[in-house]
Amino acid sequence: MNNAAATSLTNLAQNLRQTDIRAVANRYAAQLQLCCPHSPTSFPFARTIHAHMIASGFNPHGHILNRLMDVYCKSSYLVYARHLFDEIPQPDVVSRTTLIAAYASAGDPRLAREIFDRTPLSIRDSVCYNAMITGYSHNNDGHAAIVLFREMRWNGFQPDNFTFTSVLGALALVADHERHCQQLHSQVVKSGTGDKTSVLNALTSVYVKCASSPSASSSLLMGAARKLFEETPVKDELSWTTIITGYVRNDDLDAAHQVFIGMREKLVVAWNAMISGYVQKGCVSEAFEMFRKMHGLGIKHDEFTYTSVLSACADTGLFHHGKQVHAYILRTEEKPTLDFTLSVSNALISLYWKCGKVDEARKIFEKMPIKDIVSRNAILSAYVGSGRVTEARSFFSEMPGRNLLTWTVMISGCAHYGLAEEGLKLFSQMRSHGLEPMANALVAIMVEVPKKWLPICLKSLLARKEMGSPGGEDLAPWDAQGLSAHEEKIFVAVRVRPLNEREIAKNDELDWECINNNTILFKNGLAERSMFPTAYTFDRVFGCDCSTEQVYEEGAKKVALSAVSGIN
Repeated sequence: MNNAAATSLTNLAQNLRQTDIRAVANRYAAQLQLCCPHSPTSFPFARTIHAHMIASGFNPHGHILNRLMDVYCKSSYLVYARHLFDEIPQPDVVSRTTLIAAYASAGDPRLAREIFDRTPLSIRDSVCYNAMITGYSHNNDGHAAIVLFREMRWNGFQPDNFTFTSVLGALALVADHERHCQQLHSQVVKSGTGDKTSVLNALTSVYVKCASSPSASSSLLMGAARKLFEETPVKDELSWTTIITGYVRNDDLDAAHQVFIGMREKLVVAWNAMISGYVQKGCVSEAFEMFRKMHGLGIKHDEFTYTSVLSACADTGLFHHGKQVHAYILRTEEKPTLDFTLSVSNALISLYWKCGKVDEARKIFEKMPIKDIVSRNAILSAYVGSGRVTEARSFFSEMPGRNLLTWTVMISGCAHYGLAEEGLKLFSQMRSHGLEPMANALVAIMVEVPKKWLPICLKSLLARKEMGSPGGEDLAPWDAQGLSAHEEKIFVAVRVRPLNEREIAKNDELDWECINNNTILFKNGLAERSMFPTAYTFDRVFGCDCSTEQVYEEGAKKVALSAVSGIN
């Protein structure tokens, strides 16, 4: 807090009893306006103002409380914001919406929904619904966002362009058929928001993402996306990058290049989209040609340009080219921003370690002014990938924050280098942190330690062939060689059906359930197909301590299989 602000607060205190209450409120409001939410000094200044109100006996209402809460939320001090909110006898829709948006932005849609559900229907408005729908969308819960959108319509609230932008973003997460796009497209047209660039961009994105689905017609949906793009009255950066990226995702680099050529003013984001597309499809020479053209035309590269090119070098082993790009960055970027430095440094770490230069990668890491979980995971991957397990252990133990990828890298490394006991301990610790394992970590464990640690898993299922499938086909038994029987058995009964190719394409991850510390059962998913001759999905778990006879009913159309195995 600067001296002028402190003096103003002192004068306010001295004159408080002699001043009209409305004037006092206006003075506090003016002081809060000095708080820039993203400034590091805003939170302590707001706390000082708040404390001054309490000490002076001033009881704030309405817009002052809302402004104070807004500063707390945007400064990421949600504990203070919630405490202030809970002290308000009857919070209005503005304060409720502010807190909903803050919780959603912080990655906690559960708490956001708690505030939303406590908001009476009589005071809700479209902005309140928009905040919650946007929260679900940003937290990748497309189904919840769409359900809430339907509830919003059912309760008589009219969606606006912000609503449609958010719900279309949510639909892009879950849509896999053209009818999903068409249904919401018709609602956009009926609502009169079909001329808004943000809405058209979001709708184009839905068509583009749906076109990548195995169950959809790619050419039909990309045609609809292109038509929407052409009809967008004012195209912004997102309009161009969405359609270019759409063609890239659907393996049509020629069409993407045609759109790019048609741009009157080729924006940096469009260049980046093309370079990224070429990199993703393995067209490294074309990506470098675009990079050189940017330089030749005097178009300044940004962090996204560099990260794409460095990624191409890392994935193809072109260390010499990557080192040249590194030298170019050092020569041309005199005062890079922190965001630029972070993303480019992360890409450089990946380049150096993937090309066998682990120590050089660590030097880059140590010189970074700020580091994030991506930086730390890259170094951990470098140690694990190069077989330097001792250093990986040490680095892992000192990491201040770990995400799912962190655990997966370490567990897979332990399995790969024969550290089964340590890998399983980490596996158990990961569950205690509330994280679900990724498929490659599970596969690594299954491959390396099936005898001792996996009494129940896909590879150890003992399928009984006495009962056929609903189609009359026999189910091939899983390979159970090497499994040892123990006195204490665990019985798990499941319904099994074969998967078709489309389902296999859509379900590429494993869900699992830990029955106790020593047993793991997989359901509703797939392991890597190379491990198993046939892929099956397990529709239902009947539970432990049940036998085939307990779940089998005469004349049942479903197949019941028993899997028996266990450890002491």
